[in-house]
Amino acid sequence: MSQLDPPSNESSADSKSNPRYSVGSCPICEQGLCSIRACGLVNDRPTYGLVVCDECEAIWLQPDLNGVHVYADAENPKCPVDQSHLYRGNSRWATPSDIDQLGWSDAVNPDLTYDPDSDES
Repeated sequence: MSQLDPPSNESSADSKSNPRYSVGSCPICEQGLCSIRACGLVNDRPTYGLVVCDECEAIWLQPDLNGVHVYADAENPKCPVDQSHLYRGNSRWATPSDIDQLGWSDAVNPDLTYDPDSDES
C-alpha cells in the first residue's frame, strides 16, 4: 500500500469524500502521512480528534507526533478513545471546519494535504 492508498478496511465513501489534512510524515514507519480524523461526531461536530498514519496505522490522540502513539487491531480497528470503529460510523477524515473546532489548525502542514479526488495523484 502506498501513502496515497486508504487502508483496506476503510469505507470507500470515507476514503473518497474529503481531502486528508496531515500534520506530518510518520516518525514511526517513515513512509506514511499522519492525517487527522474527526471522531465522536455529535450533530456532525467532532468531540475529539485522532491523528492516524496511512501506512503503519499508528494513532496519536493529539497532533504531536513526538508523543505517545498506539495501534488499533489490524483486523478490527477500533478507536482508542471510545472503541467505536476507526474507519466507519461516527468518524471521518477531518474537514477544515472539524480541524478548527478541534483547535488543531496550527498543526496542519498544508504541503502534505492529499485530495483523493484530485487529478494530480
